Amino acid sequence: MGVEGKATGCFGFTILVTTLLEVQKGRLDPDTGDAMFPIKYFALVFRPFKGEILPAEVKSVSQQGFFAQAGPLEIFVSSQLMPEDLKYDTSSGMPAYVCEDDETIRIDVGSMIRVKIVGLRFASHDISVIGTIKEDYLGPLS
Repeated sequence: MGVEGKATGCFGFTILVTTLLEVQKGRLDPDTGDAMFPIKYFALVFRPFKGEILPAEVKSVSQQGFFAQAGPLEIFVSSQLMPEDLKYDTSSGMPAYVCEDDETIRIDVGSMIRVKIVGLRFASHDISVIGTIKEDYLGPLS
């Protein structure tokens, strides 16, 4: 169906339509010629909540922070929402956040992290998420 894999406002991401309940009488859009049918259905959805903790994969790193992907959800973690011992480093050629005390602890593209959602904004077809790794048991997964 056309809703699968898309964000639908405050309902979250529609993963899968499981059951069609009702397909009503259709009507034509006079401008485009498209036929529109009101449909009721049950669906499996992924809806993030503030305070939720998710595993995610880091997709890009910059001096301002990094973007991570948790399923269909893209999460931005600002450098202000990271522990103070993580510093931005480009000396290895790839941008990363490296722990000052233990250089084996690093966050770069492809790293798996545990992130807590601290802010959500629902738009009609998008969900913007801000996360943090500045609390205990959050950050890089070994």
